[in-house]
Amino acid sequence: MEQTKVAEATHTVSQPANATAHSPTSSAAAAGVVSMVQRMSATGNEYLRKRAYGKAVRCYTQALNVLQQQQQQQQQQQQHNRSADAEASVLGELEATLRSNRSAAYYNLQKHAKALEDADACVALRGNWFKAHQRRGQVLLHLRRFEEAAEALEQALVHAERVWKEDMVREGHPIEEMLAEQQRRAEAEEKGELDAFQPNAALPAMPPLPPHFAKLTTLADFAHACFELEAMMYVLPPEPMLNMLKGVPAFTVVGANGAPFYIAYDGGNGMYPLYLDVRDAQEMLQWVRDNEETANERARIVSLDVPQVLKIVRNEQAALLAEVVRRGLEEGPEAGLEAYSQPRTLNQLRPSLVSVQTAIEIMKSYDQQQQQQQQQQQLAAEAEADAEAASSDVKAPSTEVAHKVATGEKSAPPAAMGAEVALCDAKAPTADTTTEMPPPVTAVDAPAVAHNDEAPPGEYEELTPDNFNGIPVFQAKGLTLLRDKRQYMPLFFDKDDLDFAWTELRKAAEAAIASGKPVEMPVTEHNVGEPLPLEQVPETCDIDVGTLDDVLRRMAEAADENSDEFSSILFVPPRRSMDFLGLPFPLDDLNKSEEEVPPEKKEQRKGAAPATQALTAEQLRTLLHQLTVRRMLEKTAAATRRGGGHNTGRAANASTPAPTSRPLTARELARRGGDRETIREFLEAELAKRRAEREPPQTAEADRRDQHDTPA
Repeated sequence: MEQTKVAEATHTVSQPANATAHSPTSSAAAAGVVSMVQRMSATGNEYLRKRAYGKAVRCYTQALNVLQQQQQQQQQQQQHNRSADAEASVLGELEATLRSNRSAAYYNLQKHAKALEDADACVALRGNWFKAHQRRGQVLLHLRRFEEAAEALEQALVHAERVWKEDMVREGHPIEEMLAEQQRRAEAEEKGELDAFQPNAALPAMPPLPPHFAKLTTLADFAHACFELEAMMYVLPPEPMLNMLKGVPAFTVVGANGAPFYIAYDGGNGMYPLYLDVRDAQEMLQWVRDNEETANERARIVSLDVPQVLKIVRNEQAALLAEVVRRGLEEGPEAGLEAYSQPRTLNQLRPSLVSVQTAIEIMKSYDQQQQQQQQQQQLAAEAEADAEAASSDVKAPSTEVAHKVATGEKSAPPAAMGAEVALCDAKAPTADTTTEMPPPVTAVDAPAVAHNDEAPPGEYEELTPDNFNGIPVFQAKGLTLLRDKRQYMPLFFDKDDLDFAWTELRKAAEAAIASGKPVEMPVTEHNVGEPLPLEQVPETCDIDVGTLDDVLRRMAEAADENSDEFSSILFVPPRRSMDFLGLPFPLDDLNKSEEEVPPEKKEQRKGAAPATQALTAEQLRTLLHQLTVRRMLEKTAAATRRGGGHNTGRAANASTPAPTSRPLTARELARRGGDRETIREFLEAELAKRRAEREPPQTAEADRRDQHDTPA
């Protein structure tokens, strides 16, 4: 069986650390068991070197079985013999060595689940042994668990460096001073001050690192590269949920032949930008026309749906990760790192720089508010503690008084009774009661008594447009959109559009006040386009900032759990993008009166009833009459065609009433409450229409019979 290059390090056989050092203190039976296990282990090691991995596994398994039997006996004797601890330590080191080597054999047999089981047991037995963590990291790489692999290999590096330092100290090297000197030189080189760097001539040269340390470092770098590529990949929900983004456009600039332009960076890398903000695409178009003589005026902006863009980017990311992993596992971690560092040009969905800056400002402002609130809570807690200390001599109320307060007896203290009665007698707010919502906190004043200690750095303090990761989306707390009798939670790509929606909400409230109409709305949510009391709509709103990447990931998780948590999400595209494409903005008609709605939209609104509304009796009668007349006209027209174009006289005198609704299908009729008779008439009319198109011409007598049977 051909093995991978990553597995080369696993041919190094682990040896027990000082396994025989404790044997003089062991019993004769335990010493015999240890000697037997060591012989079995040596045989397995020889098979492992010869790549006879199956035989190596059998040897290690037999040795572990013997060892476990001895460990069980040790556990029984340990209650009566404290000297058994030393023997247990020897057996534990032997077991860790056996499991490490058997993990390597399983790994090379491609039995990664069993290899991981042994590696985990080895880490549990000897957590400070770098080779145990190395075995575990290698197996996790093959299982495509890159984050865990990177963590395991980092632990291996920490313990390997610790062992190396201990060895250097035993050999008499001033290793700590040498490492500090090396760090000082690296900092000077980073600042460009290497010429002025004065090395410490008293220190000797740094001793070389052991060979296994360099291999382990390369393997850890490869694991980190795989994890980084995996973390950058979009996690997309299923197609129906992804199509919720279908109305959101992205823009790119293409040449005369339709090929997109890209941005080239130093080092050979490049990017095909796909912009969410049309202004960025317009700037790139101008740059192309100014710098590319061949493009000239023939370059243009084209749009794509965001779901299509996300799938393109996701496929590129998956292909790159697969190539890096394949080369790293088959050819070695060095080849994987080489594939990772190869220059390439990839598609990238780009957010608006203005949106990123706005998102950072909001996140930092909330961070500051949190810090100030924590300071206020700390001051309040300190004041409360001081008050308790000052009033420690005040007698606590008796349990009898507390019982009277709880039961509402009149003999309770007046202050306590007043509070309890006020709580119990509070009435639920009526429908016309307007509860004033407190305005959102936009800033918290600094406490009057300021501490000298500086506030701890916030979570977003170091956030900049350069290190912001993702496409920001904005959501106003409590803001909903009412469309087709259903509430949606809007997510905006442009904060200006969110501000517009909130302004429309206040306009609706002001218009309702001006008209004198009573307004009754709950205070838990705000529907754009529907009025509510003005005092319930503050001038500014609380805004949550997230990223599209995180929303898509949570949508995918909800789909896996069969949850409809995100079924009411509405992605609102930027208004500028919709204006550029000549498409309506989703919020334009939400707050317009009936007089302001264009006539064509008004007719379209009247054309069909909502899908959840049943047809009235009058609508059913009108619909049945329409179906009957339509069937009569279709038969008459068919007879006219068969008769050579002569009018039978019936069609000329037939008059069709003006339709009050568009023709519906049988499924729509059933969904809207149509009875069986109506659906049957509809299906008969459709069947007669199709039959008339297929049947041959009839005689004049048959034609007259058909006309005679047709209901008037």
